[in-house]
Amino acid sequence: FLNGVVYDFMEKPQEAIVLEPELGRFTLLNMARRIRTELPVSEVTDLIDGLRERAARHESSFVQFLAEPEFMEKFDLASSALILDSPWITYRVDLTMPDDPSIVEDYRAFADLYCQMNAMLNPSQAPPFARMQLNAALAKRGALPTTVHLTLRPKRTFPPTRITLRSEH
Repeated sequence: FLNGVVYDFMEKPQEAIVLEPELGRFTLLNMARRIRTELPVSEVTDLIDGLRERAARHESSFVQFLAEPEFMEKFDLASSALILDSPWITYRVDLTMPDDPSIVEDYRAFADLYCQMNAMLNPSQAPPFARMQLNAALAKRGALPTTVHLTLRPKRTFPPTRITLRSEH
């Protein structure tokens, strides 16, 4: 975050994403292939509005849940972890409190747009609405994530199907 612009760098693959909110655009940079792509934020948000409607009408109850996710929110004081739990998804997030509280809203705006952009660029991924709820819960606490553990249980089978992902910020 610098002068109203957000820079997100990834090592593998070698990519960077730049969000310029004042200009209403993402710039995606693929360093290995030397490709630059500009994506208007309005295109992302327009697509996501339709995505929620389609997910709500989907035949899969899991996809319907993803359209309007509801979580039980808990806070583990001993480990400073925020937990959002549902039958389908659990987020466990290690938190940090920033020195400058204004960073929290900047992060939330970026994280909401970023997960929406990811849903647009990777249509096989889950819709962004669960992550957006997590972002809202973080903002409500005035916190930022350091580590996010996401556990998905997309099918109700025996034994239970589980997918766990971890990201560090």
